[in-house]
Amino acid sequence: MPLRQATWQDLLPMASILAAAFKDSGLFGEYMHPHRAQYPDDMTYFFLRMLRADYYSGSDHRLIVTTGPEEQVTGAAHWIRKRAHSRSPGIYNQVMINAVNAYNAVETLIYPNRAADTSKLDVLDHMEPFTHHHWTGTRAESWYLAIIGVDPNAEKRGYGKQLVKYGFDQAAQEGAGCSVIAAPGRASFYVACGYDVEVGTTADEGGDENPLGKAEVATIHFWDNGIEPKGIKKYGEK
Repeated sequence: MPLRQATWQDLLPMASILAAAFKDSGLFGEYMHPHRAQYPDDMTYFFLRMLRADYYSGSDHRLIVTTGPEEQVTGAAHWIRKRAHSRSPGIYNQVMINAVNAYNAVETLIYPNRAADTSKLDVLDHMEPFTHHHWTGTRAESWYLAIIGVDPNAEKRGYGKQLVKYGFDQAAQEGAGCSVIAAPGRASFYVACGYDVEVGTTADEGGDENPLGKAEVATIHFWDNGIEPKGIKKYGEK
């Protein structure tokens, strides 16, 4: 099962895999894309636009794919190296991010996301204030699995575990930990992959101000790589 960093040409098959994997999920599917049955391709283009921006986000962002026979993409993941002090993506990458964002904006005007409830597409942008405290202290240095999906026709073959292992290998080399937000029903998979500490859910804090409480309550998991957790802040603590 070959594993490698994604190329630009991989982004469309990656988007197709993510759309299929999250079609019936509470967050990306039911909450953000209630009309996906009528417009299934539009959910694919949602993920494609997201991946385009991720592709140029700098060395702390890794788009990873697994491939099967004849090099077809079978699984996709986006790993982010979270740091206590974040790095700039660099001038070239920032220019490319701006260009991709402009292209995505124009494309969205021409080909709008008909599958979506557009008022809910930015829900993830509002999550950080209610969950950021978990990534403080020793857990500020972490490889975070932002998203992962496997082609439904290639499930149960180890592709998902291989994509998770990539981040664990990077973390082990650097002396950092790993983290993930697990969708409902997926926590057992991540526990089996090595995430051995559950710290809470995405809806624990913020009350009605937290949009994740209305969307999908997911659990937050860490692997501390043998490092004793220290300096972890509580919600609202400066």
